[in-house]
Amino acid sequence: MASPVFTPPHLMDPRPPLPAFDTLLDLSPYLPFPPTCRVSGPPPTPGVLFPCMVGEGIDPAAVDIYLTAVHRLHDAVRCGRSRTAAAVVDPLIVDAPDGRGWTPLMVAAEKGNALMTRVLLAAGADVRLTGPCQDDCVGPLHLAAAAGATDVMGILLAAGAPVNKSTPGARITPLMAAAAGARRITPAVRSLLRAGADADAASAFGETALHIVARSAAADAAEAAAALTEMGVADVAAADTWGDTPLDVAARAARAAVPPRAGSPPPLPPRAAGGRGRPAEVTAVIEAIVLAARRRRAYGGV
Repeated sequence: MASPVFTPPHLMDPRPPLPAFDTLLDLSPYLPFPPTCRVSGPPPTPGVLFPCMVGEGIDPAAVDIYLTAVHRLHDAVRCGRSRTAAAVVDPLIVDAPDGRGWTPLMVAAEKGNALMTRVLLAAGADVRLTGPCQDDCVGPLHLAAAAGATDVMGILLAAGAPVNKSTPGARITPLMAAAAGARRITPAVRSLLRAGADADAASAFGETALHIVARSAAADAAEAAAALTEMGVADVAAADTWGDTPLDVAARAARAAVPPRAGSPPPLPPRAAGGRGRPAEVTAVIEAIVLAARRRRAYGGV
């Protein structure tokens, strides 16, 4: 008969083994509080996934199960595998941030994945959480607006995402994020204006969404400017920190669209009278944006 294996007392684990879990929520007693590390700013230690996963009395086996589930969820969201995400998502991990401090909902919003957004919201994702981005903090609606994902924006707004919430640093609103988009920006701008976005909200530098559109290289920048002035009644006389109005910004963009090799840029045309029922100032801004776009095409996108 074999003798029992002797384990020295100092190597014995005094903690009882983890019980079987029906859901991840059963892990809560074995994890630190709060279990999802709801990030409202940059993580204190860059590169650390879960800074709150420290402390006495935390069962490492429970943490390992938790982190594995979080990794599977984020991997599914990044890859657009909605069925896998629906199978692994759980109220305990639905808002767990990744290495950047972004929740799964933020990742889905950035990618413009409407189905994934619905899956995460159905599991209880919080539309108000923010994550770090370029020394600031943005939310899912900011990311969807910047991507021009109007379907995702509609889902987030219906779920209670604040339409005028600005970032804590640069004070960027979702409407400004939409105005700064790289592709077609008008659908996102119109969607936010219909939802009650403030067209005259100013950033930390005094810029409104119209200032941002005035220097935009988006193909439909003029159309977006018309939407801001007509739907949002944007103030065309608003001045930023440097004293520039949207017309000043648009005129500078039109001059900068002519490369140095082409010589001095031709002067801007004289300000036209208002058209289509628009005030003269609004018409001037739109025409300057159109001129900048025309010059960019003429000089190869400079």
